[in-house]
Amino acid sequence: VRLYCQDTWRIICGPQGGARLLVAHLDSVIDAYVAAAQAPNHAVREAACHCIAELAGRVAGSPEQQTPYRQDFTQPRVQRLLDTLLGCFQDESWPVRDVASVAVGKFVVAFPAQCEPLRSELVQLWFEQLADNIPSLRQNGAAALATAVGIWTPALWDEVLATLTSTLPVVLQQPENSQIFTDYAPSGPFSVPKPKPASLQDKVDPAFANQTMYSCGSIAPKTFKRKSRVKDSGCMNCSNDQPRQLWEASEGMMYLLVELAALVARDPSPAARARKESLAALLPSLTSAFACSQYRHHHLLKQRTCERLPGLTTSLGVDLVLPHLSELLRATADCVAMSTHLALQENARAALLAWQQSVPPADFDAACQAAGVDVKSLAIG
Repeated sequence: VRLYCQDTWRIICGPQGGARLLVAHLDSVIDAYVAAAQAPNHAVREAACHCIAELAGRVAGSPEQQTPYRQDFTQPRVQRLLDTLLGCFQDESWPVRDVASVAVGKFVVAFPAQCEPLRSELVQLWFEQLADNIPSLRQNGAAALATAVGIWTPALWDEVLATLTSTLPVVLQQPENSQIFTDYAPSGPFSVPKPKPASLQDKVDPAFANQTMYSCGSIAPKTFKRKSRVKDSGCMNCSNDQPRQLWEASEGMMYLLVELAALVARDPSPAARARKESLAALLPSLTSAFACSQYRHHHLLKQRTCERLPGLTTSLGVDLVLPHLSELLRATADCVAMSTHLALQENARAALLAWQQSVPPADFDAACQAAGVDVKSLAIG
């Protein structure tokens, strides 16, 4: 259906594109997006967030890269779209929150002045998302928050860095019996909330019988939104609340560290070097969190960290990583030795190989010697 609609749209609009048609009927378009964001089906609300983000980024542009249609995005129109995204950012359904978070980040790029009054609230929502039980929420929330930091750098850098510094090592306090939430439907336009287990003898709840069925197969009452979400818990398939895990909070901060490093690496300003150094100063804390193994799911944090260590090294620069490389090497080599977690092993080997190729040979050998790591025995290539 989606591909058919996209092809139909291209045929109708022609080579000039459809932005001119959207702007010609902008109020009606906004009405449709706002109504979709209030739909009982979560997939429709997700699609609304996607559309609003595209409307802001591709049709309105940004203050630095304005489009011919930007003047049509008046303050009342922008505020209405922003309020809609903010509501979806606090939606009961996690896929809606996930898409809304990314959309808000794009909206901040397009309309930074209009988003300014909500800056504190948005930052708080992103920090909550960084500790959510859903992995994609943590990862996408970090990217969205880093995008906002790139727009409001002077106002947000110190605040975000302080929270990053304090939260990154909280995994050290994680109890042994850690948990993960696996009982959730995948995100996407055709994802269906998992039905409540029932036996043949159970009577059908009339509230969920003979109700509207959607194309994805979900029933409307299973996707209604709540007015307020439970704080300090991860809200998953609409009604399941799980206690937040310290290791997941640390993982979210690891994602944020990587995203901020990538942001600073693209910054040509003279202040970028000082910001890189402030992020590099967190590498000992990252290493401690990375090496932590007292809880059941430590391999997940280790694997996701290994996946991002090469990119982090590139963003910060070898010169800033080198003072901390021996400790990182030791922790990564320990991951290679974990034969029960094959994905972790391979990602750890890839990280070691990336360091071997990017760090000057003499410095790499010295770091290996200081860490007590025999690279040849690890078979990293």
